[in-house]
Amino acid sequence: MSLEDFLGWDYAYVVAIGLFVVWGLIFGRSFAKNKRSNAKKPLFKRVLMWFTLILIGAFVFFISFLNPTYFGIGTLERFSSIHVIEDKIVLFDNDVSYFDDERSGTEDYTSHLRIHVVNKENKKKLYSELIGSNYSNLVVADKVYLIENSIYQYYSAENKVLNIFQYDLEDQTKKTILKNDGYFKAGAEELKVFTVNVINDIKVTSTSGDIYIYNFKDEVFEPFTGRNFQNIPLKPKEFEMRPILNNSNKKALYFQKTSTEKEFLFGDKIEEFFLNDTSYVLVSSYNDMEKSELTYSMISQNGDLLWSRDMKFFEKIVKGKGFEKIDLAKQDKTICYLTIEKYLYAINISSGEVDWWIAL
Repeated sequence: MSLEDFLGWDYAYVVAIGLFVVWGLIFGRSFAKNKRSNAKKPLFKRVLMWFTLILIGAFVFFISFLNPTYFGIGTLERFSSIHVIEDKIVLFDNDVSYFDDERSGTEDYTSHLRIHVVNKENKKKLYSELIGSNYSNLVVADKVYLIENSIYQYYSAENKVLNIFQYDLEDQTKKTILKNDGYFKAGAEELKVFTVNVINDIKVTSTSGDIYIYNFKDEVFEPFTGRNFQNIPLKPKEFEMRPILNNSNKKALYFQKTSTEKEFLFGDKIEEFFLNDTSYVLVSSYNDMEKSELTYSMISQNGDLLWSRDMKFFEKIVKGKGFEKIDLAKQDKTICYLTIEKYLYAINISSGEVDWWIAL
């Protein structure tokens, strides 16, 4: 059973109310039971009893209402990454909670990685699950890897990779790939881990100083030669935004270093797409210098405008409000998956029409 099945990401307030009801029953029962005998008890015992019950209630209020993400629950703010794996859309969110005790000088940042899986065929959520604290994720060759880190800033030089797991999307289980304080196999040898480095691949240095790289295809460690990188092959970027003048807020869109004759105020490239032998790009821009309205436009390599949408368009579909921006975009054949806050949209690249959406 996942944490979502037990609590529910979108029901933090309902859970809190439920906890308060339970606390209220305990409080009320204790009040009724002790009302008759309180007169015989010393004052300090009565004060201690009520103080304890009130403290429990305050604690429940704190964890349930004020900072649910500290415990990995609560409605997500935005997704951190999106992937299309066979018939599934896999999304991650990685909220960071902060704790500061000024008296003791204790300061703590903790991230909470959660995975959300959607079936793109029936457009339904399969599950959401809390992975754990200070985890990051890596998706290579349609395989999901979970990296447990010593601190939430996994990209920092101070971070230490503790464990690496491969995650099974069907069974929701983790298979250990590597433990920082353990051993790993490379061919017939069993070697002790000295350091682990994870960016777009997994490299491990043994205590003898030799470097090994993880082969995602064969799922084995092999000696690193300097040429056998396992990085994800990236398609060269074809579009770029250039200021029309130095320090200008207006930017021109170029395709393969040739101007498309399209200009955008505060223009920014979101994502590139390739469909039917033609390249497209999703661009964000504003209508005025005050940035009062954010607009997204799909432009072809020839500079043709396919469609344009503002944030109100996306708000109206889900009956939401206050949307700031599109967070992520991912192509899947003729469809572009867009995420805005907790919402996932499947939008047709050519027409700009939303085929379906889901709240996670």
